[in-house]
Amino acid sequence: MKVLLYSLAAMLALVFTFSCNKTSLVGSELFVPGSINLLYEDDFEITGKTIMGDSIITYDGTSSISTLTIGELNDPVFGKTIGEGYVSLNRASTAPIFQYDDGQKVTLDSAVLILSYKHDGFYGDTLTRQEISVNVLEEDIFGADTMYSSFRPSAGSLIGSKSIVPNFNDSLFITEPGDTSVSAYAQQLRITLDDSWAQAMIDDTTLVSSFDNFNAYAPGLKISSTPETSATFGLDFSTNQENPYNYITIYYTKDTLQLTYTIIVGNARHSYFEKDYSGSVVAPFFNDEEKGKELLYLQGLTGAEVEIDIPVLASNDFDEYLVNKAELEFYVLEDDISSDYSPAEAIYLERYNDDGETVVISDVIAASETGVVNIFNGLLQNTTVDGMTIKKYSAIMSIHTISMFNDDDPDSKLRIVTRNNSIVPNRSIIYGPGHPTYPMKFKLNYSK
Repeated sequence: MKVLLYSLAAMLALVFTFSCNKTSLVGSELFVPGSINLLYEDDFEITGKTIMGDSIITYDGTSSISTLTIGELNDPVFGKTIGEGYVSLNRASTAPIFQYDDGQKVTLDSAVLILSYKHDGFYGDTLTRQEISVNVLEEDIFGADTMYSSFRPSAGSLIGSKSIVPNFNDSLFITEPGDTSVSAYAQQLRITLDDSWAQAMIDDTTLVSSFDNFNAYAPGLKISSTPETSATFGLDFSTNQENPYNYITIYYTKDTLQLTYTIIVGNARHSYFEKDYSGSVVAPFFNDEEKGKELLYLQGLTGAEVEIDIPVLASNDFDEYLVNKAELEFYVLEDDISSDYSPAEAIYLERYNDDGETVVISDVIAASETGVVNIFNGLLQNTTVDGMTIKKYSAIMSIHTISMFNDDDPDSKLRIVTRNNSIVPNRSIIYGPGHPTYPMKFKLNYSK
């Protein structure tokens, strides 16, 4: 299980404490091997292995992730990945009036599910067709305190489907009933729902007469997609001016008057991810440090992660030194199918807390809360080695290193994970610490 704890005050207290202790941080913006009064080493022992990723919290009772990544990836290197989205349905504060005073009912015209999609989560064969399915949940899942990405809720009848190729340069032009103007909607998906699902609420108006009744009838939706080849895309549940919300519009006629009723979609959200490594290239690499000397594998959506051990972090070799900068550097192998499966744009480093859970290191916290990216970095970047252009990650871990050097019970193990791994499917093949040409390195600048 992963836990993310952020406390800038704690981080600043940590740095202040260490500045008065035996190992301190100085001149952290500098990293110049050979500089006057600075010592430099980058030949520290490192071991690494590829491990299976943990499930992650996608809903904690009050907040949910902003993007639901759906679809299916069939990657010969990383195996099969399935992503499904689950969303709540919320009736408007005022119940719909589907029945006249004399008992006559309105006439249903249609019910349409409107969803926005986004670049986040858009991965794989981005030109392939997606076959989207919408099912009604069998029970309310959003009363739970916590849901993990390994939880797959039960869904019932199919009430809608759509075949699309997501297009970020296209727009839908819509004229709503009672309006003569035409509105353009970019990156929007409209799925016509089965008439019987909406008609039931007209036939039996008690289904929408109260929040509880509506929740019992329509506790939520499962949204999934089967691509023709191998691809995922993200449904956008962030709130902004371009995308105020996702919703269901019920179009109906009362006498000759065309009306609409809106049901809000996705106030609460959950993602389910499934992995199958059968027959994949990565399968024999799991938990194998010998194989990890050469190559390590990293993937989003709770896929493969990397665990490394840097023994010097748990040693007393640097008790009497000032740490200028500590950095983990590693390079990316781009395989023959990297055009479809591009490397992760950024990574995080995590440590193990006292409960054995993983939390981001203090350098990540400091970068996040101050907005100064270079405190940690972790970004994918191009570099040149012996005349060859190659991609690499550089993760600054100075604060964490000082923390370990001053800890009475230091831990030399770290995890490398993709940033935003609950949303972003990207994967990276990285060279291990024993690779003859591009070895992973822990680089340390320090002084007396």
